[in-house]
Amino acid sequence: MSHDTSSDPRIVVAEVAAAGLAKHLPQLPRQHQRELQPVVGPLRQHVATLRYSFLPPRQAAEQGLLDPIESAGASLLRSWDELSRLQKPSERMAASWVRFAGVTLAGLRRRLLEGEPRFSHSIEAVWGSVAHVESIAERLWRLKIDAGRLGKFTVVTNLPGVSSGDVRAFAVLPPRRIGGEISQGMLIEAEGEGEPGAPALPVGRSEGEVEAALREAARELGVRV
Repeated sequence: MSHDTSSDPRIVVAEVAAAGLAKHLPQLPRQHQRELQPVVGPLRQHVATLRYSFLPPRQAAEQGLLDPIESAGASLLRSWDELSRLQKPSERMAASWVRFAGVTLAGLRRRLLEGEPRFSHSIEAVWGSVAHVESIAERLWRLKIDAGRLGKFTVVTNLPGVSSGDVRAFAVLPPRRIGGEISQGMLIEAEGEGEPGAPALPVGRSEGEVEAALREAARELGVRV
């Protein structure tokens, strides 16, 4: 039985991650470009091979189509600790794309085998502890969220009433500038509650907001949805 991998949102978002990474890689210092190029160079082709394989997820996994993508994600995540120290705005944006791609690609196998072909299942959404809240403009706050195994993320939100120590669900999304700051995700509505790093799933209005953000990123990068 074939599977329309060409329109599966989980694979489409993997291509968004690869395309955004390729676009922003030249903004990194040359040393980091050289280190990451062997990973980034073939990545989009690996994702395209998966996207147009028309194989059910389990069969694609058995044939090894997920292996190079998962390996690339792990390599990108290993580079984040050093990249997180970069200071120039363009370098920080590129570093955030490296992180988004790493998180997204490293978890692709699990989402394909355990999730559903929906945008809400195409990204990593987890519970996190709000470590810091700072007002950066009227009705705009910068949050530092500790997501346990995934580390700490910066999220810019217009949602009032968020306090340090709160446990909130958030989705790791393509980075974007909001109020002059780089936001690496979005607070979401999710059922129940979990420890930092535990999986969450967007529900209600958040499911549509996540899909809209991912479609917009795909449009900007020229990725067909």
